Amino acid sequence: MTEREKTEGGSLQDESRRAFFARGTAMGAAYSILAGCTTRESGQMSRNERKMLGRCGYRCDLCAARSDDAALRQKMVEGWRKYWGHERYTAENVRCDGCLAEGRLADKNCGVRPCAIEKGVANCAYCDEFPCERLKKLMSSPHLNLVRFGEVPEEDYDLCMRQFDNIPELLAIRRELKQKKADG
Repeated sequence: MTEREKTEGGSLQDESRRAFFARGTAMGAAYSILAGCTTRESGQMSRNERKMLGRCGYRCDLCAARSDDAALRQKMVEGWRKYWGHERYTAENVRCDGCLAEGRLADKNCGVRPCAIEKGVANCAYCDEFPCERLKKLMSSPHLNLVRFGEVPEEDYDLCMRQFDNIPELLAIRRELKQKKADG
């Protein structure tokens, strides 16, 4: 165990996905927003895709955890192990219906989902407090840098990481809301 792990009270394998991203690069979100370094253009989601946007903006429509195919979920879990050291996720316990549903959830410790439900918003982009500290932790995107610098093959990125790229769509929704307000 490294000194950092000792001071943080556990190993990387004990971390949830959300805690991992919270621990990511300190300036990841600011860099991605200011430099425009995202893997797709903002606001390109269709209305049907937006219906699958998680409370925090994660792309549930892209997540293999929603798949009925246990082999596909297992491949995703293996990618998480390979790149992030996650040991607790399995093809069975990662099975998720998406956070907009009332069924199975991959991340049972999510702090964003209950907040959005309590505030009655579809996702964080609609919240008056956007971006709050809770969401800023999730907007840090060190995984995007891994693919940009060639450390993660695009196939692995598409299966294991793309669903966490929440910045572009949340910002696109915010722009739309601002425009609607300006138009009266």
